[in-house]
Amino acid sequence: MKLTSIAVNQTLVTIEDSEFYFSYNTCVAVKNKKGKFRIDSPSKTTTKHMRNMNVLDWEIISEEELAAHLPTTLPPLTK
Repeated sequence: MKLTSIAVNQTLVTIEDSEFYFSYNTCVAVKNKKGKFRIDSPSKTTTKHMRNMNVLDWEIISEEELAAHLPTTLPPLTK
């Protein structure tokens, strides 16, 4: 697992082959083997963050559908 700060309140979490994009503490986009997905932006600030993360042209899905792409367990940390 790798945590990358993109900008203030914008974070990328990489777990194996999947990437999870966060605005503040909310996952707003996912890139994985199934494709590139994002939620419909709920605010101007989130839209700004998503533009900065280059995910605005990704397929829009519901928050429930996005949640189905999130891991339920994490792989062990490696040193």
